Amino acid sequence: MSQYRSLPRTIAASGAGIDKILGEFDRQVTHLGLDRLATCLLALMDPGTGTCTTASAGHLPPAAVRPDGSIKVWWLPAGPPIGTGLGGYESLTVRMDRGTRGCSTPTAWWNDAAQTSNTRCRRLRR
Repeated sequence: MSQYRSLPRTIAASGAGIDKILGEFDRQVTHLGLDRLATCLLALMDPGTGTCTTASAGHLPPAAVRPDGSIKVWWLPAGPPIGTGLGGYESLTVRMDRGTRGCSTPTAWWNDAAQTSNTRCRRLRR
């Protein structure tokens, strides 16, 4: 699993856009013959412009908790998981108001049948 953590960091050092980072990550994992698929969500905040650019490889969409407590899900195009060799990732740039927090949640969190959507939203606001 360490390769799944170190590869995107190494690729990101090139300064490529996050959609390109995911594409290269997928290509390298496929080339190396790693035997697991993985989902991945990349986000890049630009405090100077107040924007956040995100791209997804089969991951659930991120959410933003606004200063007033409201929650906005960023429905971005989800490409195939890393390791498929299919590529085709797209990024989405959104404006974030000062004080907005972005977050990603694990799949298991959304699949927990014991939680209602209201309970999930309250947890995001914390």
